Amino acid sequence: MKKLFRIKEALSIFGVSNSTFYDWITQGLMTPGVRVGSRTVIWPENELEAIRSAWVAGKEEDEIKALVEELIEARQEAA
Repeated sequence: MKKLFRIKEALSIFGVSNSTFYDWITQGLMTPGVRVGSRTVIWPENELEAIRSAWVAGKEEDEIKALVEELIEARQEAA
């Protein structure tokens, strides 16, 4: 089973602030969270790991945006 992370855990993976993380979502550099309750949003571990690995590998922003689009599409196909 895939692990799911809440915002604090997701932020710790990337070592960024809340505002930077949400800026990345707006810019298409991070997948949006999945709402699982009225006040609860989670991110699947595999998505966070894929994006983190792309940053570490030195991928360009355009490549990361393409990855994020693929992850969102895979999420929709799985639903």
